[in-house]
Amino acid sequence: MADLPPAPDIDSMSDTVELLSWDLLPGDCLVHQSFSVHKAPGISSSANRRRAYVTRWVGDDVRWDPRPGTADFSWRTKANLDPKLPVGSLLDSDLFPLFRHLPSGSLE
Repeated sequence: MADLPPAPDIDSMSDTVELLSWDLLPGDCLVHQSFSVHKAPGISSSANRRRAYVTRWVGDDVRWDPRPGTADFSWRTKANLDPKLPVGSLLDSDLFPLFRHLPSGSLE
């Protein structure tokens, strides 16, 4: 994987950054941009579980880039999934389903 800078120690920066938090109840959902620094406290009981569901949304002009260090590399490698796309091609694969296509300029 590409060398990335270490994640900042957010807890020690509370006087210089604005930390946001929400009280969530079972069944609630929190959505954020994947490059947002985020965390959750540990679960103190083995009777409780936390589940995460990750989706990635991209524009119709995004191109396939399988290099190490890209957002897709780790899940594709671990899950042994290969969209069989040439480098630089549009994301035309069953692994990247089309949610909804609107004509250019449409605000429908």
